[in-house]
Amino acid sequence: MIDDGELAGNNGPPLLAMKARFPDREVLFQQIWDPTKDDPNSFMPPFGKHGALTKSEINKIMDYLYTLWGINLWIEEISLKIVCFLQAL
Repeated sequence: MIDDGELAGNNGPPLLAMKARFPDREVLFQQIWDPTKDDPNSFMPPFGKHGALTKSEINKIMDYLYTLWGINLWIEEISLKIVCFLQAL
């Protein structure tokens, strides 16, 4: 959480290992710009499409999201590998 921030709720995915989950920046950009394009029932608002965020602001948010690494990335990567392994059984 950002210093002096407050938890806003519990909807949405964890913002961990974003670089591993979205290696293609354009895919993440489009998800933030208009998540309803791929999922019309998405709870996430279309921040770019509705003009709440500019392209520049979305890119700055993505830059920040891509810094969220550390131990959380290791845990996320291990979890993804376990899920993929189990699905292959």
